[in-house]
Amino acid sequence: MKRHLISLLACGLGLPGSALADSSVIGLTRDGTNRGSGIVAEYHWTGALAEGDRFTAGWATSVLADNNHNGFVGFGVSAEYQISGQNFIEASFMPGYYKEGDVDLGGHMHFRSTLGIGTKITDSAALSFAFSHISNGGLNDRNPGMDMVMLRLTRRY
Repeated sequence: MKRHLISLLACGLGLPGSALADSSVIGLTRDGTNRGSGIVAEYHWTGALAEGDRFTAGWATSVLADNNHNGFVGFGVSAEYQISGQNFIEASFMPGYYKEGDVDLGGHMHFRSTLGIGTKITDSAALSFAFSHISNGGLNDRNPGMDMVMLRLTRRY
């Protein structure tokens, strides 16, 4: 049933049938600037944009919340490159909405970029360490940005 609902959603978004969401990510975050800790949850549609022997790119969405009452919801692209059979590099770029809590980043429209490295721990699970940056890209006068490190667990379907 869940698979059929995802397929209907994918078709409704104009995504090809093979671009079903095939991985979810849950992670712990640590903000280096304001010492906030939080969680991140993501959903990735692998291969929706490009797919090759070692490279895949697709749509992704992310939700972030931290103990400083800040939040981010974004939608964009993610990519993964297989370095070896077990190890990979991951990257993403997501425009989105930043909900200000204790940390003023200068507005609500922000961009999150992430770069990480990981390893498969089973056929359906991977562990990665990533750096992430949230910024309004100079859209507002105030743009301090926020840097985070993340420990992420990915479940592949």
